[in-house]
Amino acid sequence: MKEKIAFAPWGFIQIECAEHKENLILVSTYGKPNYCCPHTGCSLHVSDLVYEKMLEETVSLLNSNKLAIGSKWRKRIAGKTYEFSVLSAAEGKKPEIGVKTNG
Repeated sequence: MKEKIAFAPWGFIQIECAEHKENLILVSTYGKPNYCCPHTGCSLHVSDLVYEKMLEETVSLLNSNKLAIGSKWRKRIAGKTYEFSVLSAAEGKKPEIGVKTNG
């Protein structure tokens, strides 16, 4: 039986822009941390709250043995709907999660 993850560090997952296929970079916007797409003209911003929810959901899927490449889920956070997709889930490596907003 696989051990359950009780705690995952902040950098446990790798996130990328689902539209541009580029890793999001951590920046400070108005004194708050945000992950942003480095592609010029892309407005994707992922706040620390959204990242935390995404991390929780990823760990939950891992613990229930349901984290599979191609898996998708949506979550409404702070008035925006986000769509997350599993891009990579190799054992022993960081899960890669694609992110896009839907409004």
